[in-house]
Amino acid sequence: MKTKRTHYRPTCEPLESRLALSHGATGAARGAAVAHGSAAAVSSHVSGDGTATIADLQVIAKAYLSRVGQPNYNPAADLNHDGKVNQYDARLLEKELPKPPPGTPLTLSLLLAPGEQVPHPTAYDSGAVARRLPEVTVIGHTIPGALVFADSSQGLYKFDGPLLPTNADGVFTYTVHLRDKLTQSVSFLVIDQFGRQLVRNYPIFRM
Repeated sequence: MKTKRTHYRPTCEPLESRLALSHGATGAARGAAVAHGSAAAVSSHVSGDGTATIADLQVIAKAYLSRVGQPNYNPAADLNHDGKVNQYDARLLEKELPKPPPGTPLTLSLLLAPGEQVPHPTAYDSGAVARRLPEVTVIGHTIPGALVFADSSQGLYKFDGPLLPTNADGVFTYTVHLRDKLTQSVSFLVIDQFGRQLVRNYPIFRM
């Protein structure tokens, strides 16, 4: 006996419509945004400048890992409207950001802020020797607009730490609170606009 196959056609709501709803579009304006899904119907993006830019990453980063009711929750950063701001919202925004030229390699360079690193023959890009300070600042460089997620203090490669937005030059910073042990590692997950991923572990040894 032959069974009748049912074919389903998936649909996808344009991101522009979601961004419009994030900014409280009402009445006819909201209806137009959903119906047309065009950039012209969007009142503004996350940061309110009308286009998806790296500045929007800064807004999402401030509300990252927050939920409705928490002080740092920002409905404009909740692009999928699920009541929380997390990696899914960041990835939705990144799809709208300008992409680097095809063939641009995904790289990540790391070093400590000036004055915090001790000159040492074994210190290189994959690690650093730090002065005995309560905290140090890691300065990273990657593709502008890439998403950078830090691991938590547990170092379990869950990357459930903060979102570190890059600036127009691809630079980001991360403050590491050093504990009593001599060596402490921090890990980073980088995702670029093409969906490529890179993981880097950065051990910090205290002199």
